[in-house]
Amino acid sequence: MTSKARALARAAREAEAERLRLEAERRARRRAILTAPYRAVRAIVPGRAGGPTGSAGRSSRGTGGRGGSGGRGLFRRGRTGRVSARRDRAQLATIATGLIVLLLVVWVTLDSLALRIGATILALLLTPVLLALTRTDYSRSVR
Repeated sequence: MTSKARALARAAREAEAERLRLEAERRARRRAILTAPYRAVRAIVPGRAGGPTGSAGRSSRGTGGRGGSGGRGLFRRGRTGRVSARRDRAQLATIATGLIVLLLVVWVTLDSLALRIGATILALLLTPVLLALTRTDYSRSVR
């Protein structure tokens, strides 16, 4: 390869790198413009990372600094306690659907308003217990 061919190849590589850099800058500017309202709302909402009472020293991804699927959006699934295990969205959707179906069955089949309210309260109180009993993530040690 001659020096002229090497120079042309280097110029082509540099032009491609410059084009990619400009495209990345354009994308970053566009993303900053689109997410500015979201960031402004996040700064106002209390109890969120980066907000007025945000959690100091924690990752803003909502995963406690351990990686994983923190999710995006306003309702992030953050750190969980020892009772409830981390669950993916399909499991959460199944649990919510099951609870809604149970409440619908209670409200359709029971005639007494007192029984309906009592069964609803019982179902809402027993849901965390059932979630803890059906937990599948036993990799963490229980102290």
